Amino acid sequence: MLTFEDALIVSSERVADCREELVIYINEIFETFERSGFSRAEILVALADLTSQEFATLSGKRVIH
Repeated sequence: MLTFEDALIVSSERVADCREELVIYINEIFETFERSGFSRAEILVALADLTSQEFATLSGKRVIH
């Protein structure tokens, strides 16, 4: 059973707002790294790896949004 203490709870509205801001920067990241010779797939895999590492630091909490 999932308890509040075991979960990371985030607002879906705040996530949507954050996504709107992130899209600006993610496009800049893609353009910058593509100019450096990396493919879109390589960039996505690297970002996914970094993202999973960040999730791992959340002390094993489940994410609810």
